[in-house]
Amino acid sequence: MSNNKLKDCWDAFERLKKGIPNNKEYLGEPITNSLVSKEAGLDAGYVKNARPSHKELVEAIVEYNKVNVETNLKKKIEVLELKLKAEEEKSEMLKKERDEAYKREILVIR
Repeated sequence: MSNNKLKDCWDAFERLKKGIPNNKEYLGEPITNSLVSKEAGLDAGYVKNARPSHKELVEAIVEYNKVNVETNLKKKIEVLELKLKAEEEKSEMLKKERDEAYKREILVIR
């Protein structure tokens, strides 16, 4: 983190817009003041609407969200679909393991 916290926030905002945040938990999340602050390595409440020095950044975040609401929703849907697919694959694997365990148990009982 540099000595200029506001610059760190601008850099974090750019990473979030590009979809390459340092913290992968933030992928697909709506970009908010809080998210930008956290991505910059600061307290969630660092970027404030009321701070004159943050006015330009806050306006950029609001404008970005206005323009990209549909894109953000599509990204979130893609992330959720990937998570769903992974969970379905995990479920199938667990069912297969369960069935194999049942077969082994039946052989032991006989």
